[in-house]
Order: sequence, then C-alpha cells, then structure tokens
Amino acid sequence: MVENLDASFTQEEVKRALDEMHPTKAPGPDGMAPLFYKNFWSVVGQDVTDAVLSFVPGRLITDNVLVAYEVIHFLRMKRSGRDGFMSLKLDMNKAYDRIEWPFLEEVMKKMGFSKKWLNLIMLCVRSVSFSILVNGKPTGHIFPSRGLSQGDPISPYLFLLCTEGLISLLDQANTYQQIEGIRVCREAPKLNHLLFADDSVIFCKENLEICLNLQHRLGIYEQASGQKINRGKTSTVFSHNVPFSQREAIMQFWGVQHYHQYEKYLGLPPMVGRGKYRAFSALKHRVWSKLQGWKEKLLSQGGKEVLLKAVALSIPTYTMSCFKLPKSLCSELEGMMANFWWGQRKEERKLCWVSWHKMYSPKTEGGMGFRDLQIFNKALLAKQGWRILSNEDSLLHKVALGNGLSIKLWSDYWLPNHKLISHQPGFEHLRDYTVAYLMHDDQRSWDIDKVRSLLPVHMATEVLSIRIPSENVADKLVWEHESSGIYSVKSAYSFFTKVEQNRQEAESSTAADQKLIWKNIWKLHVPHRIKVFAWRVCKNILPTLSNLKSRKLLVDDSCIWCQEEMEDVNHALVYCPLIIDCWMHLFPSLKTSIQRQDFLQLVLSVIRGKSEGELEKLFLMAWGFWYSRNQWIWKPPPSGMLKLNVDGALFSDQFRSGIGVVLRDDRGQVLFAASKPEEALADPMEIELIAMLRGLQ
Repeated sequence: MVENLDASFTQEEVKRALDEMHPTKAPGPDGMAPLFYKNFWSVVGQDVTDAVLSFVPGRLITDNVLVAYEVIHFLRMKRSGRDGFMSLKLDMNKAYDRIEWPFLEEVMKKMGFSKKWLNLIMLCVRSVSFSILVNGKPTGHIFPSRGLSQGDPISPYLFLLCTEGLISLLDQANTYQQIEGIRVCREAPKLNHLLFADDSVIFCKENLEICLNLQHRLGIYEQASGQKINRGKTSTVFSHNVPFSQREAIMQFWGVQHYHQYEKYLGLPPMVGRGKYRAFSALKHRVWSKLQGWKEKLLSQGGKEVLLKAVALSIPTYTMSCFKLPKSLCSELEGMMANFWWGQRKEERKLCWVSWHKMYSPKTEGGMGFRDLQIFNKALLAKQGWRILSNEDSLLHKVALGNGLSIKLWSDYWLPNHKLISHQPGFEHLRDYTVAYLMHDDQRSWDIDKVRSLLPVHMATEVLSIRIPSENVADKLVWEHESSGIYSVKSAYSFFTKVEQNRQEAESSTAADQKLIWKNIWKLHVPHRIKVFAWRVCKNILPTLSNLKSRKLLVDDSCIWCQEEMEDVNHALVYCPLIIDCWMHLFPSLKTSIQRQDFLQLVLSVIRGKSEGELEKLFLMAWGFWYSRNQWIWKPPPSGMLKLNVDGALFSDQFRSGIGVVLRDDRGQVLFAASKPEEALADPMEIELIAMLRGLQ
C-alpha cells in the first residue's frame, strides 16, 4: 500500500482528474478555469502535470445504521437479566474545526504512511488561508493553526484517520475488559462502539466504573486531538432492566437531561416501532419543501421531469435503503410529485391526464420512467439482503455451480431458469445430499451413471449440459439479471416491476408499432420539452377542446381558429384549414393519401421513411402550431357585442383577496380594465361571484 501511495503521478492520472472537474468552476491561483486546460491540454498538459501535487485515492453508511438499529432494538427488548446495558451517543463540538494538526501527523506516522506522503498531505492541510469581508471587500489573510477545511474532498478521509485514535483507545479498553461491549446474540461479536465520521455511539454495560473508564479514555482523545464533546447534545438509551436510580446516576455523571432514545443516527431514526408513518413523515416535508420552491419557477414538463428524477426521488432513497416505508407514505409522496408534474400551484388542482402508475413504465414502453416507490424500496432493501446472502453459509436463491459442496440437491435453485429438482420415489435417504453427490470425487466432472439413475431424462440432460469449472472453486451466489452476476438496484427494480405487472411475453403488432414510436421520440435531437410534447401527442393527452369536453370540462369543442370542426389532436396539429397547406408543402404524402392520416400513422410513416431530420421537423412544426393555438385563448363576442372577463383570487397566507375585470369589443380592443382588493374570504366561489358583481357595476 505504501509503495502504491509513493508511486509517481502520471500525466494520464492528472488528465483524468481534470476531466472530472466542472469546466467553469474551481479556478486555480492564475484564475484559469478547468475549461482552459481541457481545451488546450495538448499545449499545457506537460506543464500542468509537472506542477500538480495531488493524489487519487468498504464499508457502507447503511451498515452502521442497521447495526445501530439492531443494538437499540436489543436494548429496548431486554427486560430481565443481571446485567443491564446502555448506549451513549456523543456529539463532537465543531469536529472538523478542532482537529490538531500535530495529532493528525502523529496518527499517520503510527499508521505507517511514508515521509513523502505525510509531507504531501500536511502541505495540503497547512496551505489553507481565510479572508474576511469588510464593507463588502475581502481583507487580509488569516492562517489557521488547526482544523480541516469542510467541503474539501480530502477532509473526510483525514478526519477518519483521526478517529483511528479514538478507536484504538476503545479497543484497548475492551481488551482489558474496562469497557465491555454488547453482544446482541450468542454468536455475535461484542460491540462497544460505532463510528462514522463525526457520529459516535458507545455501547457498554451500565456501570459507573465503566463510565469513569470511558470518560478517562475520551479525555485522553480530547486532549490529544483537540476534539470537544458537547455534553448538552449527548443522549443515552438504557435497557429496560436498568433500575431507575442507576439511570439517574449515570445521566447525572454525563450531564444528560433525557434518557429516551436519541432522535437521529446518521440522519435516520435508530428505532421505528409501530409508528412508521410518523417516524418517516419528515421525508414528506422535505419533498414538499423542494416542490414548493420549484413551483414558483417557470419550468417546462421536461425540466420538471429532470428535477423529479434527480432531486425529489433521491430524497427518500437513503431511508428506503434501510427501512420499508408505509404504503400510505409512498402514495402521498407520489401524489405530490404527480401534482407538481401536471402543473399544480399552491392549493389548486390540475387535471392529471395519465395515471401516475402508468408513468412508471419505461420510456420505450410509453411511460416516463418515473419510479414506483414501493417497488424501488423493495429493490433497495433486497440489496441489503443480497449482501447478507453473499456469505457462504446463507440460504441461496440462485447458485452458480462450483464444487457443489454447499448446494442442496433437492431444496436449492441450482438448475437453469430457477428450477427445483422434484423428489424421486425411493431416494428419501438422499434428502440432505448436496450436488457434489452427482459428481466424481475430484468434483471436475459429472458422474453420468448417478445423474441418469437419479433424475428424470429431461432433467438429467439439463444437468449434464452444465459445465463444471476445471478448478476446484467454491459455489457462489449469482444474480442472473446482470451479466456480471452481481446484484444491482437497477436490474432488481426492473425484475420486480415485471413480476408485479405480470407481463406477457408476446406482443401484438400495435404494441410493436408503439414501441417503435417511443424509441424514436426519446432519441430526437430537439429540446427536452419538445420530446415531452411529442410523448403527450402520441398518448393523446394534449388539452385539446375535444379531450377537455370528454372530461366534462367544456360544452363546445369547435376549433377556435376555423370554427368548422371538432378540435382533436389531428385537427389541431395538422388538418385545420389554416395550417394544412403548410403541412402538404413539407410532407407531400398528405396530398396523395385518400383518407386523412391519423397523427400516429403520420409519425410511423416518417419513422419508416428513415429520412434524417424528418421526425424532428414533424414534431417541431406540430409544437409550433400548438404553441400558436394556445396564444389564441380569448374568443371574441358576436359582432356589435362586448365581452366582460372577470377573475377572483384568494391569498390565504396574506389574509386577503382581490378581483380583476377587463372589457373588450368584438375586435379584441380593450375598453376598460381594473383590479380591486377585497376583504379576506374563505370560499373561492364567493370571490368569483364578487368579481362578476364588480365587473357589472
């Protein structure tokens, strides 16, 4: 490891690090952003390589969460026994800012870092300086003597090195039985601490002598590292068999005010119990806050899609990796996202043109690729199960054949396509045998006689077709939905979705045509909002007058341009007399067709024509006509008449309301316009009626 760290940096490593940087951020001392170096690497590459001093650098955070959950569960369930136990959650005050540089340097020396590497790291640490703003201008340079710069990519790793000092002290105390840990079951190891960055939890027996030893060890760590425990934020959990008087004494010793469970550990509740909805309700508030901020912005549906997938859907992911969320909470989160997608502002309701469940489908199948939170939750939790099942002595779901010593012949799924071998009469004594029984003693080849005598003909043929590795390798778990054989949340989500939907393998010609349309739509070289528009057109969910009438929102669905025909998708985008000549000029096939082509047929004919850029032209024209049509919202009154439009608005957060009126003639000329504040009202219908009254007045 030391040799790898000390190895010389190469130009390829520097270039790779540069390529990963944002092109317009992180300018160097010369003020040049990474964009300059990327574009002129052929000129300055060697100079940059010579000047750069950097280095390129498991355990998951969810491991700590789940282990902490199991231990806290053990404490809450332990109601009897001679020994009582406790946990102590420590909060380090300004953990990064207090790290003493000499302590970090000594820890790295003890861990075996070379002098060259040590000097390089400490040069990075000591090169920090600060400026302060005086009247808006940066003034002076302040050079700190301790602390790690938060936000610097290397700082968390250096902080972890510092915590090795605390880990060593606790392990030493455990060895001398001064701070004995907790064993949650007979075969489990004793655990006396969980550390992740600056989050620390100590587990031990409830004993004032142990607390004194722990305080002594923590004092040594505080004095050496510069860390300071915030007693005001320290919290404890006791097992139920600890007497109340003992709890009070220990709490007084640590200066703790409450002994109930601590609220959060690594951002998640350490104990959930039956009130799952209440425990995770903060997720709903976090998603709601994000959506409320975005609603004030003018976003296309393409922009909303990006924000929902990249931000809103990522908020509950960490929690769902450890806990199963209630169905009601998942439904509410999805409902909030659906309302945002369809354009809801504040408390008003918008028409949802497609069920949110249909939006879960991949884009190639006519959906929008949003995730079903319940299935996604299941896929994330299955990842934890996969990590547990990867152990050799775990129950197997799908086994790749090695030496066959750990695969149960009758009860494990080891044949292709998840097949179990059915028990054969007369072989009950082989019930606990493994697959190795069917092999020769060297486990390099099948024992053909045993296979054929034990299994039915079709199964024997399948078994003999399985190739056994030439080397003696152990059996291992394989996830068949990935070519690598390693579990992934993406493939699991796809698999669980198909199981839930119980899809049929066969496809009709119509389904094949639609799949062709979806595939080409999302490959269009146009802005994303045009792709979403194209998707809505092909799903027939544009708010045309015909669609609005079918949903009982309008009475008249006549075209607002020609007043001759019903305004459906075909008429609005292609066959309206005002625009059909433009279409025939650019798409001559419309002239020769005897009957009107449905818009989907027109799309398919363009796709099959395979003319470059034609599909983009089709949808850009359709979008342009649709945009123009939506600008023509106001319908003029009959000749010689006037038209009065009114509207009312409630501002609940400001406890007021208001109305607006505008009067126009049959040419659209504004004759009168006004607005007026009104008293606070609760009923939207009431303010609309007042708006009508004010307009007539």
